Amino acid sequence: MNDDHVTDETLAEERPATAGVAWLDGRVFDAIATNRAVQFSYRDETRSVVPRSLSFENGRWYLAAFDLDRRDERSFRIDRIHGDVIVAAHADAVDIPPAPPRASPSRSPWELGSGEPVEAFVMIDAAHAPWAERHVGSATVQERHADGAVTVRLVVRNSDAFRSFVLGFLDGAEVLRPAALRADLLSWLQQKAAASGGTRS
Repeated sequence: MNDDHVTDETLAEERPATAGVAWLDGRVFDAIATNRAVQFSYRDETRSVVPRSLSFENGRWYLAAFDLDRRDERSFRIDRIHGDVIVAAHADAVDIPPAPPRASPSRSPWELGSGEPVEAFVMIDAAHAPWAERHVGSATVQERHADGAVTVRLVVRNSDAFRSFVLGFLDGAEVLRPAALRADLLSWLQQKAAASGGTRS
C-alpha cells in the first residue's frame, strides 16, 4: 500500500501534532461509518477519498482512505491536511474495493501485549459511536445512552495501543474506568501539553 505519510517525511517543516485536526468532527467519523467521500487539500493537491479509519500513532493523527483518483489505499498525516474538508452529502455508489483486512482480525492492538488483562470501559459520543461500534464490534457495547453515545468494554493488555485508540476520537471519547488507565491517559496528555507550552490538560 502506498503511504503518503511515509513518502513525504523528507519535508523539512514539521508542525505540532495538534495542527490540522480542527476538521475532525462528527461529520468525518460519520463519513467513515457510511462510506461517504471527502475532499481536502494535501501537499498542495486536491484529494478525493473514501475514508477508512482514523488512528493516533507516535504522537500524530493519520487518516487511512481509498484515493478515488489514484485508485489505491493511502494514508494521510492529519497535520498536513490544509483548510476544511468537504464531506459528500450522500453516500453515492462508488466503485471501491473492500477495506483491507486488519493485520490480526481476531485481536485488537490493545489486546496484544504481555501485561495482565484489564477491563476498560470507554464512553464514545453519538457522533463517533457508529464507527466505533463497527470497529470494535457490537459485542463490546455495554450500554447505549439516550443521546446516541455508547459505552464499550475492552480488554487491555497494551496501554499504549489503548491510549492511541482513545485519542483517535479526540474529545469524543472518555475513559470511565479503571482509574489507573484514566490517570495514565490524563498524565500523558498533561506531559504533551507541558512539552508544547500549552496550558490545558
